Amino acid sequence: MTEDSDPVRLRLVRPRRAHLPLGERIPVDPQTVTGMIHRAGTPQRVDDYTGVEGELARRLRERGMYSVVGAPIIVAGRIWGGIMATSSTPHAFEPGTEDRVAGFAELVTAALANADAREKLA
Repeated sequence: MTEDSDPVRLRLVRPRRAHLPLGERIPVDPQTVTGMIHRAGTPQRVDDYTGVEGELARRLRERGMYSVVGAPIIVAGRIWGGIMATSSTPHAFEPGTEDRVAGFAELVTAALANADAREKLA
């Protein structure tokens, strides 16, 4: 990821709702979980997207996502991506949920590092 104003490529997967198309470029809105992860590189949350401005926030609301927690996936000291959990209910996640998502993101980071190491040994 680069500057805050640069777009990111997203893949939102929801079992019962339409997702944003793979590879679609959407600006990083600073008040979204994506924007906050991009800036801080730490787990983040937005408990209610109702009043959040920006294209990404609007599109999340259109798809019924009102509460989001997420964490960065960090590879080689840089943000490689992020993982998020969403809910159609504002304030849906208990305190600390973003830290549990971060624990899972660390497992993804380890898996990516293992895959890279195996590729280098091959």
